[in-house]
Amino acid sequence: MELKKLVLLVAILTMLSCRENNDRSDYVEYVPQIFNDDNLAKAPKMMTEKHRGNVILVLKYYGEKWKLENGKLLVSKKIEPEVLWNYTSKANDSIWLVSHKTK
Repeated sequence: MELKKLVLLVAILTMLSCRENNDRSDYVEYVPQIFNDDNLAKAPKMMTEKHRGNVILVLKYYGEKWKLENGKLLVSKKIEPEVLWNYTSKANDSIWLVSHKTK
């Protein structure tokens, strides 16, 4: 009887561990996107505390999946680079931020 409980416990822990690894692989680190000579480029120097807070407001507004992990902002890897550029732009637009506050 105890062996069955142990096997069940190991199976449950294995499934939970696999789920946690899958959750992590659904996210990538957010890096601000800009246009540079008609091409999208990453602009990591733009990533300040203020920018991170603004991007989180934009992500919440659009219902995107995100999380903070080890001080890094992670976003769904399903978000296209052009959309991330749009979010970066909105996070830097004080008028957009004021007029689109989340509830």
